[in-house]
Formats: sequence, C-alpha cells, structure tokens
Amino acid sequence: FTTPADPTAIEVAVAAISSTQPQQLKSDISSGSGSTTETLSSKGIMKKKNSTKDKNKDCPFIPAAIDFADSLGAAGDDGTNGDFLFNEAKHHDGRIQLGICAMDKKARSKPMAEILSRLDETLFRVVFFGDDLILNHPIEDWPSNIDVLIAFYSKGYPLQKAQEYVKLCKPFCLNDLDMQPKLQDRRKVYDMLEASGIDVPRHVFSSQDNYKSTGSGDGNKQGQTIVEEFDDHIEINGISIHKPFVEKPVDA
Repeated sequence: FTTPADPTAIEVAVAAISSTQPQQLKSDISSGSGSTTETLSSKGIMKKKNSTKDKNKDCPFIPAAIDFADSLGAAGDDGTNGDFLFNEAKHHDGRIQLGICAMDKKARSKPMAEILSRLDETLFRVVFFGDDLILNHPIEDWPSNIDVLIAFYSKGYPLQKAQEYVKLCKPFCLNDLDMQPKLQDRRKVYDMLEASGIDVPRHVFSSQDNYKSTGSGDGNKQGQTIVEEFDDHIEINGISIHKPFVEKPVDA
C-alpha cells in the first residue's frame, strides 16, 4: 500500500489515450458508457494487439543485426550455412557481438530498436536470440561467442535457463541476472532501497507468506498481519494509510 498514484497505471492510461482516435474519445466520453479509463484502456490494448506488425514497420533500422535462431541450419544468399556465416563474422571482422536474450515482445519493441539503432555498426553486431531459441532450444544451441549480453525477465521468460547460459559462456552482462528474482518481489526491492538509504514511498506490507521485512514495511508486526478497515483509512500492523491509497501486488 502506498499513497502516490501508480506510475505504471498512469503510463497505461496515457498509452491508451494516445492510441485512441479523437473522434472515438469524444464518443466514449459523451455516451457515458462505463468507466472512461477502462474503455480507453481496453481499446488501446485491442489496437496494440491488432497492429503489432504495423508498429514493427515503424521501428528504426538496426544496422548489422541478425536473428541467430534463423541462422541455425539456414543457408546464406550464396548457399553458405547461416551458422557458419555468423561465426565467420565474429572471428574476422572484429566487431563486438551484442546478444539480446529477451522475449521478442521486449527485444523487438520500438524503444529497444531506438537504443540499438544508435550503435556504431562498425563496432557492434546485434544478435537477437528470439523466442523460439530461448524457449525451445537447449543453451548449447545458443550462440557461444557473444561478447556482451542484454538479458532480462518478462512474462514467460526462462530466467534460470538464461542464468545457466551465462555461467556456461561467461559473456559480459549488462543486467545482473542473479538479482532479477529479487526485482519480482516489491517487498525485497523496498527493503533493499531502504538499506541503501534511498527514499521510498510511505508503505506497509500485508504479507501472507511469513515474509519478514528488514525495513519499515512490517510496521510493528508481531506474529500475524493485522488489518483493520475504517471509513477514511485502513490500519495494518499499527500503520495508518489514509484513503485514497494504491494497493499493489507483491509481484507486479
């Protein structure tokens, strides 16, 4: 529970509004049918699903990028094996192999493309692993000569498998994979921030799994979590949170 508005919710609402045509927005508001935010969000999500391919067309061009999964056993333009071409490029042109080991929804998004398109193609070769390689192939099939790796968790991502790959091939990691399980627990993040002297929103945990906070999240908890609800506030373990407040799941 925190008092500020959830930034993620704000971003979703803004994205939904941005993807809605002005005439649609005017119609939704004037009709008064249901919650305007909910209506806009739903339309934004539907439009996003239906126009994924169109959005990919708008992504910036990424110089010297290859899809490693497509190169497995594939023939090049001259009939040469694609995997051979990948290894030859690594060993002879001297460029840094930058591996993108993330789900395609994130790895091939427009924000990621904006970042990767700014890399000097004479210094870097971007290698996309792709969903099929990440999910369906053993790590022995993954590229073994990646110099630098960008890897991060999202829904459906095999984090443990990626950790095993890093141990096997030892690339330089821009993201600490061993810390990412902690990022999936909001309580651990808040406790780590407090331990480092970083300000966090006023908050309290309602834990049902016997989690013990090392920060201020447990209030004066002694034993079971005690929740009391009043007209204008709730009280958890002696900590009062006045309405309106934001209730957030442990794993967002």
